[in-house]
Amino acid sequence: MIRAALGLFEVTRIQPFPKDNARMARLVFIALLDSMGFWALPLPLALHRQRHALASMLEGSAAIGTPDHLIAFMMTVCEEALAAGKLMLHDAMQERQRLHDALTRAGVPGDRAVCTTLELLANAFVNTRHDTDFWNAAFQEDAAELHRLGLIDRLRLGWKTYWSSPVARELAAFRPWRQVSMD
Repeated sequence: MIRAALGLFEVTRIQPFPKDNARMARLVFIALLDSMGFWALPLPLALHRQRHALASMLEGSAAIGTPDHLIAFMMTVCEEALAAGKLMLHDAMQERQRLHDALTRAGVPGDRAVCTTLELLANAFVNTRHDTDFWNAAFQEDAAELHRLGLIDRLRLGWKTYWSSPVARELAAFRPWRQVSMD
């Protein structure tokens, strides 16, 4: 994370673009973390939440010519992202188990229940289109059962209709951040 924070500092210090250097610096930071295997952190949101403080920190670090305070700040932002990620994972795992159990009780085969559950949790909105392929027909049948049980919603957005897990929508809206605070 320190290497990524140094990349953030260097882009800000060099100022390679006429404008939007802070935005590019954040992109470099995220790309460096991603290349080191930290892609699962909800870091872009943490950076967005702290964007004003980050802008001040970048400006101050560039002015004094040292990244020390910036590195400490970025470590705090990463800790916030990790805490939020753990809360999000906890909520998603509970919902996964709840949906999977309901499908299994309804007689849906195990592998199919896993696929349906993952599809519903990986996307806040899953189209209810009625294609003719087997997987989509099976998914639609499973989603209709979960809807009948009151576990997922059928939402109309404009002229399209979607299946949607309330927990997936909550996670997509990053509600777990309300439970995370930076000291």
